[in-house]
Amino acid sequence: MAYKAANATTPLARAIRLVLSVGVLLAIGVAIGRATMPVPELRTATPPPAGLRTVDGLPTGFPGSPRGAGEAAAAFEAARTSWNSGSRDAIRARLQRLVDPATPSLVDTLMPSPIHAGNPNIDATVPLLVWTSTGRGDGAVPEGATVTVKVYELGLLGARGDGTSAPQAGLAGGFTIATIDLRWTGGSWRLSAYALETAAPVAIDPAGAGKAMPPILVGPDTWAPEWS
Repeated sequence: MAYKAANATTPLARAIRLVLSVGVLLAIGVAIGRATMPVPELRTATPPPAGLRTVDGLPTGFPGSPRGAGEAAAAFEAARTSWNSGSRDAIRARLQRLVDPATPSLVDTLMPSPIHAGNPNIDATVPLLVWTSTGRGDGAVPEGATVTVKVYELGLLGARGDGTSAPQAGLAGGFTIATIDLRWTGGSWRLSAYALETAAPVAIDPAGAGKAMPPILVGPDTWAPEWS
């Protein structure tokens, strides 16, 4: 995991600004057209916590605060997808470290399909926006506290390039919203509940009818993750 200098705009923030300003949105297998999306506050990157690191593919060291929970959830989503083509024993071991010991059955829920094993193709999750049930403050949460996080993300699937074709050739994508409960226990965030809303709504109201958007897309407590 590479971290950014405090005075640099994050690559993710630059990517979001480009995607949102141009309005090019991906759907599964096809472009779904131009749109206008509510833009979250894109701030200058802040330094990650000193203890933030990746250990055997698992991001760890996030602070015990609402903001720490949101950043952890985004990092966990990106990391989990990156494990999919690896050894199932290794994936299970990582999930056992990630999941709250009080909810061990969640490990089986989060195990990827065996079809992913050894798959050399692109299978990636890009967290775009984060929202938490308790805002994005930096105040410490008590031991045992649970924070619900929504991660608005883009899943990408496709063949890896061979250096002779455009990187995006054959690449498909779709938006989803992951709703994740994280519990602060023993000095780290652990997953205690998980649900994925596939075919998540795109932040667009083409009819101009003022349709309500989910809180992950709008509001002061939504931000672009900086530490994943």
